[in-house]
Amino acid sequence: MTVLRILVVLFFSSSLVLSQTTIPINDSNFKTCLVETLPHLLDGNQELILDSAKVFKGNLKCVNRGIIQVPELLYFESITSLELNQNKLTSLPSLDKMTKLTYFYVAENQLTELPNLNKLSNLEQLICWKNQLTTLPDISMLHKLYRLDVPVNKLTVFPELSPIAPMKVVLVDDNFITNLPDLSNYPLLTIVKLVNNQLSFDDLEMILQQPKPQIYDYYPQKFFDVLPPTFIDEGKEVTLNTGLDETNEFVHFEWLKNNVRFDTTNTITFNNISLADSGNYRAVINSDLFPNKPLYTNSTLIRVRECPKLEQITHTIKSAKCTQDGKVYIENGSMNYTYQLSSTSNTFTSTTGQFKNVKAGNYSLKISHKSGCVREFNETIMVESEACEEVLITPDGDGNQDEFYFSESGVAVLYDKFGNKIREFELPTSWDGEANNQKVAPGYYSLDINHGETIIGITVIY
Repeated sequence: MTVLRILVVLFFSSSLVLSQTTIPINDSNFKTCLVETLPHLLDGNQELILDSAKVFKGNLKCVNRGIIQVPELLYFESITSLELNQNKLTSLPSLDKMTKLTYFYVAENQLTELPNLNKLSNLEQLICWKNQLTTLPDISMLHKLYRLDVPVNKLTVFPELSPIAPMKVVLVDDNFITNLPDLSNYPLLTIVKLVNNQLSFDDLEMILQQPKPQIYDYYPQKFFDVLPPTFIDEGKEVTLNTGLDETNEFVHFEWLKNNVRFDTTNTITFNNISLADSGNYRAVINSDLFPNKPLYTNSTLIRVRECPKLEQITHTIKSAKCTQDGKVYIENGSMNYTYQLSSTSNTFTSTTGQFKNVKAGNYSLKISHKSGCVREFNETIMVESEACEEVLITPDGDGNQDEFYFSESGVAVLYDKFGNKIREFELPTSWDGEANNQKVAPGYYSLDINHGETIIGITVIY
């Protein structure tokens, strides 16, 4: 009976071992940490025993291990302290079941967000400085929280705290926070660190109204942006604004251009900015309530681009005559200009302002300065079409319209309807339909006088 009982116990015990649920640990660095610090939570294959992880009530501490992911963390439901700082974490699994957690330390990682925290009803310390957090999850239900430590992130809004939390330490320095709430309902506060945010004097005045203003560390603040460095076309309207809507009489503005005092208003407007307005601009803002603690804007480089002087531009248009295209000449331009002449069907570009072989039609003209500034000429360029002067000759020897006399001076070239040169003339002269010592075939011909000065259409019939 004794041997049988022993066999039954052994069988039952081995069945329990065999029935253990385990999961592999994905991150080798996290596994190494558990092997070294919490080996009793692992089986012989170094897999996590889920039942053991769920009831473990101690401190899970894996600091500076190069850990990238911890999906198995959600099984540690009973831990009271979690330290995963100085790793390479980019995300965390759900922590909703960690209701006993009092200490949460995940600083110096690469987290862009935190999971929901409002179910961590016993959480006392939240430490997640030096991450990439742009927002925090709702922490307004963390009624036992007394330390919030979130510097060196990208937060823009001061987190909403539980109104009954026993807050002692609030560290939100080196973020981008632009608002400061009233914290006078937290009598246990010993330090509030706000340096290197983007708080205006209107926000900072809240500090002077607190029962213990000496616990606030708020200076300096980050520089405020005015405009990014930019190219601006001359003649445009440009506004420089500190971005600070300071509303009280204690605040004073001073604008500097190339480090020389320039203006004393919050906003500077250039209604018609000129080349002379190019330069580095920045503002210094002072408050009588915070002596020797100015706020600053970043320096903004404004580079005004020279633009085409349209009021100086004139143009000459030659119509498209007969079979010859028109011409457009832009005058009083600049070697620094490029010209673009466009219609619905054609676009021409020139660096000289001379356009030849322009079909009849309406064109818009854009002029570009080498600086990159482009202006559109305010007139439509109209290239008109003029019909050919038509002549009829019947060189059959009957004495009626046997020839035509061209009274112009200069030279002329005769072309057939296919554009082939038939004959050249010295003008003035007459033509009786002869070329190459014989009469030409009946048909249509054109005479180009003085290289396009005049085009005459000639119809020859017999």
